[in-house]
Amino acid sequence: MESKLYPFGFLFTDRDVKSVPGYFVNKKILGKYNYFTKDDVNKKIYEKNNSFILIHGEFLHIGIEDSIPENYLIQKMLDDYLNSYDDFLDTLDYIAGRYVIIIGDTNNVNIYPDATNSRSTYFIEDQICISSHAKLLDEVFSLGASNVIPNFHNTLFNTPFRNVKSVTPNFSTALPNGNVQRFFPRMNNKFKNMDEDLKFSLIEKFWKKQVSEVFSKSNNVILTITGGGDSRMSLALAREHIKDIDLVTYAFSDTNSVDDTDITSQVLSQDNIIVKDMVKELNLKHKFLYFDQNSTKLTQSEDNIVKKNTIAIHSPFFIPFIKENFKINNLIHIRANLLEIGQAYYFRNYKESTLENLLKRFLYKNKSYITDDNREKVIMMFEDFISKTKYDNNTYDYHLLDLMYWEIHMGRWHAEIINTHDFIIETVSPFNHRALIDITLSFDYEKRKNRYFQYELINRNYPVLNFFGLNELKNLYEQTKNFD
Repeated sequence: MESKLYPFGFLFTDRDVKSVPGYFVNKKILGKYNYFTKDDVNKKIYEKNNSFILIHGEFLHIGIEDSIPENYLIQKMLDDYLNSYDDFLDTLDYIAGRYVIIIGDTNNVNIYPDATNSRSTYFIEDQICISSHAKLLDEVFSLGASNVIPNFHNTLFNTPFRNVKSVTPNFSTALPNGNVQRFFPRMNNKFKNMDEDLKFSLIEKFWKKQVSEVFSKSNNVILTITGGGDSRMSLALAREHIKDIDLVTYAFSDTNSVDDTDITSQVLSQDNIIVKDMVKELNLKHKFLYFDQNSTKLTQSEDNIVKKNTIAIHSPFFIPFIKENFKINNLIHIRANLLEIGQAYYFRNYKESTLENLLKRFLYKNKSYITDDNREKVIMMFEDFISKTKYDNNTYDYHLLDLMYWEIHMGRWHAEIINTHDFIIETVSPFNHRALIDITLSFDYEKRKNRYFQYELINRNYPVLNFFGLNELKNLYEQTKNFD
């Protein structure tokens, strides 16, 4: 089971270390840096004179007109970084996938995360020690526990380990000095005045090309489907592959009525009923996974692995479900969680784009962890993050609360979901493409709040999916019929 620790992971450092996992191999870069990872992990390295670029993880450039092949992309990125930084950033906006870019010379390096930091990336302050997993840094360098307030170790820069920090989406991190600098946005949203039909065409292009890439790598693919619109849009944009996708829905039990015991039971039972209708009418290739029909639990070894692979365990029950119901060889999971970034989540109740409202939203989100004793510490922690990032500088026409949901919430929470499941399944999130996210943010507030772009994309690609209730048991006809 040892090889399942830190899957898709890496360690990059200028220090000589001997305690890395035995299945990692070392690649020397510029004769100075040690880059440890597994042989079969996707990576590209390019060195030129005294400079280098490393792209670790799965990545795919998808531009508006042309897509740049991997081998040329890495050379172009380094040349542009050295000679035309704006071009470097423009290219970065169109790279999809779960990856991190480390780039620099023999004295300094910079870290550029993917669009949402879905390839979680951590570093030791004031050093050039970077890793995919916070616990790997602690394991190798024996750092010990941090003094972060309990329950706040997976937000802002925080981690559970002394001097270990996280990178933030849309910000580069320079080492060894630790300075962070926003690189997106760099102007007002360039898609705002684009013809709407072209916006939808681009979203479809960016998304579908990634799905096609998934099926070029594997014919063992699952997609979770619920009663909501996010997964339904994901299904619509994968329609051409629908016969080859195993759709999955989980719930506590097989029921035809809504369980009002608590909010989780209510949502999952509702999902079960809605998806049943969809499967029956559309003859979908689908499995229901019911908690009360599956007694398989994580083994002690698996539980230990999960606790090392993530600093915020999320839905570990999914792991035995997957083992029990699917062949895990080359298994890929297409997820749609990130779509919430485009739905104006945070400023529905805080319309003004101000730092004061950022703090209010942060305190509200974490209210269950805030006490009279720690409130001032929480506020100081938040204000320190805002100060170090200069968070409200150069945000152009983007709403601060949109950026907060994208960077501070999704930029930490989503990555640890994937880390939880990594040792059993590979995850692909097609929304993790900065230009694609940017397009969804270009719709006006009312359209985003009402998820217009999602339902319109469903209508363009698999319109019958809009007939079934969206988080609602009644279908479209039942919702609109009125004989009075």
